[in-house]
This record gives sequence, structure tokens and C-alpha cells, in this order.
Amino acid sequence: GAGFSYATGKNWVLDTVYFNPPYDNEWISHMEQGHYYGLMAFISYDYLCLHNRVAIGYVVKWRKYFGLYSYQLEYGFNLKYIF
Repeated sequence: GAGFSYATGKNWVLDTVYFNPPYDNEWISHMEQGHYYGLMAFISYDYLCLHNRVAIGYVVKWRKYFGLYSYQLEYGFNLKYIF
């Protein structure tokens, strides 16, 4: 599957660092609100067993937000019971 993704939250932005050896360093930073749009792609599979009541499977998700230099990769296995 594929789709769009949206994330919002506060970002911690590092402005500068003053090095004062042998004392503690001084970090100057600020917080700002961030809004990011991106794309998401995923693949998942479920195997149904025990008369279609139990499902065992996996999922792999990839997300990339515009304006950010990194991406997110999520993966995992799941076990489901269907009522």
C-alpha cells in the first residue's frame, strides 16, 4: 500500500554551543512548532489459520517527510485473534 502522511509537533533546534573547558558547555537552543507532509509505503501479510480465527503476519512501513533529511522505517510481527 501507499499513502500520504502528516506529522506535527515541537522541534528542538540547536542554535550554537559554547565550549568552556574545563567547565560545562553552554547550549543555546529554542523550540519551534513543526508541520510536515510526506509519503508512506507499506507491505504487510497475514496468514489465517485455525478456521480463520488466528492470523500471524508481519508489516514493514517506510515514511519520508518533505523538509526533513531522514526517513523512518518501522517493522514488526503481529499475532491477531479474530472474534
